[in-house]
Amino acid sequence: MIGKPNWFKPRTCGWGMWPCCWQGWVYTVGVVAPIIIINIVPIDLYIRLVIEGVLLVLVFIDTVDIMIRMPKDERAVMHEALADRNAAWFMVSALAVWLVYQAMYSALTGVLYISWPIVVVVLGGALVKMGTYWYLKR
Repeated sequence: MIGKPNWFKPRTCGWGMWPCCWQGWVYTVGVVAPIIIINIVPIDLYIRLVIEGVLLVLVFIDTVDIMIRMPKDERAVMHEALADRNAAWFMVSALAVWLVYQAMYSALTGVLYISWPIVVVVLGGALVKMGTYWYLKR
């Protein structure tokens, strides 16, 4: 969209990217400054939320576009895959432990206390993983 992949380099720790030239810094300041200014200028709360929401969605879409188009060598791809796998394992494990806690709490108190969005996320993740294995086998 607006940003170019050669203005940034991938972060060595975590997700995201970091500016590596003056164009990347100008782009970063140009993206962050309107969000800060919107919060300083006295405008109606609902108008502020709408403007911020639109800005954040546009920034998110452009950031994803830049990261997809950013060239990666084979080693970077493997490192990213390994890091993403480990992060996914941690998140799924934490969600599963929380669901077990909620189930035990429900059983002990006699009151149903289950966070259904977490159930949907864990089951959805399992279905996506099964679908991916099925697709890759074919």
